[in-house]
Amino acid sequence: MCGITGIWQRRGNVARASIATFTDAIAHRGPDGFGYSFHREDTLALGHRRLSILDTSEAGAQPMHYAHLSMVFNGEVYNFLELRAELEQLGHRFGSDTDSEVVLHAYAEWGPDCLHRFNGMWALAIYDTRTETLFLARDRFGIKPLYYVDGPDRFSFASETIAWKYLPGFERRFDEAQLQTAFTDPLLLAGRRATIYADIRPFPAGHRARLSARGFELEQWYAPPFSAPLDSRPVTDTELDRLAAELRDHFDAACRLRLRTDVPLASALSGGLDSSSVYANVNRLLREERVSRAPSAARHAFTLGFPGSERDETAAAAGLVRREDGRHHVVLSRHAPARIEALTRRFDTVYSDPNYIVCELYAAMRRADFKVSLDGHGVDEMLFGYPHMIRELRRWATTQDPTLADRLGHLLRHQLAFQSTPPPRPLWRRALGRLRRQLRPAPPAAATAPVLAPHEILAHNFSNYFLPNILRNFDFASMQAGVEVRMPFLDHRLVAWVSRLPLRAHTDGWYSKRILRRAMEGYLPDDIRLDKNKIGIQAPLPRLLNGALRDWALDRLRSDRLRDSSHFDGRALLRQFEGDLVNQQLSAAACRRLWPYLNYSMLEL
Repeated sequence: MCGITGIWQRRGNVARASIATFTDAIAHRGPDGFGYSFHREDTLALGHRRLSILDTSEAGAQPMHYAHLSMVFNGEVYNFLELRAELEQLGHRFGSDTDSEVVLHAYAEWGPDCLHRFNGMWALAIYDTRTETLFLARDRFGIKPLYYVDGPDRFSFASETIAWKYLPGFERRFDEAQLQTAFTDPLLLAGRRATIYADIRPFPAGHRARLSARGFELEQWYAPPFSAPLDSRPVTDTELDRLAAELRDHFDAACRLRLRTDVPLASALSGGLDSSSVYANVNRLLREERVSRAPSAARHAFTLGFPGSERDETAAAAGLVRREDGRHHVVLSRHAPARIEALTRRFDTVYSDPNYIVCELYAAMRRADFKVSLDGHGVDEMLFGYPHMIRELRRWATTQDPTLADRLGHLLRHQLAFQSTPPPRPLWRRALGRLRRQLRPAPPAAATAPVLAPHEILAHNFSNYFLPNILRNFDFASMQAGVEVRMPFLDHRLVAWVSRLPLRAHTDGWYSKRILRRAMEGYLPDDIRLDKNKIGIQAPLPRLLNGALRDWALDRLRSDRLRDSSHFDGRALLRQFEGDLVNQQLSAAACRRLWPYLNYSMLEL
């Protein structure tokens, strides 16, 4: 797990100071070491910041070289032990115990098709001196970030957009159209393969590219999941039990691989179904000693606490940790304005709610000497875990399966009622009105919007909407503290298996994530396993903006940066939100509309 950079000059040479400042801009991603290498008579430079996880010795330093190849690599290939054994049978010899060296030898042996053999997460660049070609690739689902700028004079890439702020000769500026999208729905940027900055583009998930004197050639190497319609037939209890057993087998295999580490490992535990499943499962595997190259103790769990908030799940998390005989760490997020501004600035984007709170979780892990976290991401996007997915599925079921639609209506009402917990009394009518509007049948004008089939809902949220943003946010938050996040549910074999499940294994209308709830029967307490509420790790924004952060938010809203912005009407923004802020009456919906503008005010070009 690291940070990588590269500069390919089409005119002139790469100055050593340029690659150094470009790479040092993401030094937080790799506090354990750094390195640079120069190629093509100094017209190509590669940079690396190291977070040492497997073989922490200098043998794992990068850029790494083998024969005619040089590589910078960010991520983990969890099945490296099996690949190494296969490569040794073919005559390869290794000088380290890292997965990075296995990746480099795999490319030497199998070329670009080696990617299909990898189980893990990565962004990498390999330069071949024989062909004078730079090969770049990103993992199937885009778990590890990679961005690039393809300009007339040079091509550059880095793990984070903030790096271009420090690249000599590059002028950062906003992309006006994408910035406007970020103010209304920033999750859409992932599907557009765009950032809020002009010319800085995300390298697409499941793609690879070649860069040479002939130009930059990008191609897809992995087809996204959920491309085929889901079988909508009924599923018997017997079949569901069989499928649940298969899910447990895939889940076990994914967890075993992701327990491989040479440094201490912990779990991020929210108290919800997904992260609780990971925590309970890895502890069971460790008790049964069914893991190779795993840490001797991995029973520590870290939970973000929000005392007095409906978003606080520490009680459920604490109960599970006691059940597993583990050790529980409750982390309370800090809301000091200076810290909010510094952390938000490092995320270097505009988002719909505060990202900074997640940083506290991983910072606490690192202070306790943990460098790896096991997290539960990916389940909601595969198994209809979000209310907006249930709403879309209900639209489809209204004509295709009225019984299912009726059940989904009950589920949606439950979820929305929970999310609409009444704010301070002057606002309760507003919250109730919002809930009624969400449950009301769509007006005729909205009926023209396309009705998505179940697999299309999953495909959109998994590849183009929700998951890419979750992956980016948690990567950036964890790497601010130098912590690697691993996600067993995003094992590509498990995802492929889930994509072939019948619809009724996803949901029967009464519950979402039905197959996971059945698979974890007996492994999780029922108060977690059968909880229908979707909470997620989010700051209690209405409480903060109407309370501790009110004065700070007012100062931001009244600042010259917002009031005189060329990107929006700052005075209209002030008129819209100032009164409710002053009176501490800002609704949850208004908080979500306001936050992207506050977020923007903290960024620096």
